[in-house]
Amino acid sequence: MATVNFAEFSLGASVGLPGKITAKYQFNDTFGIDLSAAFLTAFSYTVFNTNTDLLFYSLDIAVNDNISVDGYWGIGTGITFPGSFDSLMLSLRGPLGIEFPVEFFEDKKCAIFFEVVPLVYVFPLPALTFTTSIGARYVF
Repeated sequence: MATVNFAEFSLGASVGLPGKITAKYQFNDTFGIDLSAAFLTAFSYTVFNTNTDLLFYSLDIAVNDNISVDGYWGIGTGITFPGSFDSLMLSLRGPLGIEFPVEFFEDKKCAIFFEVVPLVYVFPLPALTFTTSIGARYVF
């Protein structure tokens, strides 16, 4: 069974499109907030993206003697600055994910996560897309 102490802060990175620096503040065992920022330059295209999500956890969706898997869903917003930063795009997000709490040594922890995030861009033009990412955060 996973144990989450109140007010845990974690910091890490994820790979996907785009790769991100990610931070999470977990208020209790069922609620947290996630912040992430990404910068991508590929094929003469530049994007800066930042987002925040409110996350709601369902603890121990799959458990055996040594492995615990926590599921989560959330709602959030994002801001994307494409190209030369002369415009912006606003989005609504709905992350769905799983998280594997991992303990190493006696009191050191990290969390490995995988998520799929449907996105609805609401400004300047409506559009529907999704992103996926896999990452890890060190829990302080």
